[in-house]
Amino acid sequence: MRKLDNLNLNAKNGRTRLALYASMRPAFPFASGDRLRWDNSGMATNRLEILKQMVEQDPRNSFARYGLAMEYGKSGGWEQALAEYRELLRNDATYVAAYFQGGQASEKLGNLEDARAMYEQGITAATQKGDAHTRAEIEAALQALPL
Repeated sequence: MRKLDNLNLNAKNGRTRLALYASMRPAFPFASGDRLRWDNSGMATNRLEILKQMVEQDPRNSFARYGLAMEYGKSGGWEQALAEYRELLRNDATYVAAYFQGGQASEKLGNLEDARAMYEQGITAATQKGDAHTRAEIEAALQALPL
């Protein structure tokens, strides 16, 4: 377990990246396994908890909400991920990557009609935004859906 020293958030061209930087110093006390880990200042040191705190502090922070949704998806929490993508899109309909990821989450949940609708909305939003790359990714995902 390493102590969290810095949280670095970068947004470029509509794409987001979350980087957590840690030192080599051990942080105590902490729980083992998948339980929540804390550094010696009482701050959460895993991405999910950090992102939850960020969204709690600023519910309209699209970047933090997208990151939270991605973390839920990585851990198999597709319902939670989809709820976060939907909330993100309610607040920021131009965050086109959320349409793709929301559609993917819907597919994982077996709701193909919802995925189809999410992809179609994403294509429209990406076209309006002029984001040809994301539009192409969403179109490919839509075409891959079974009829």
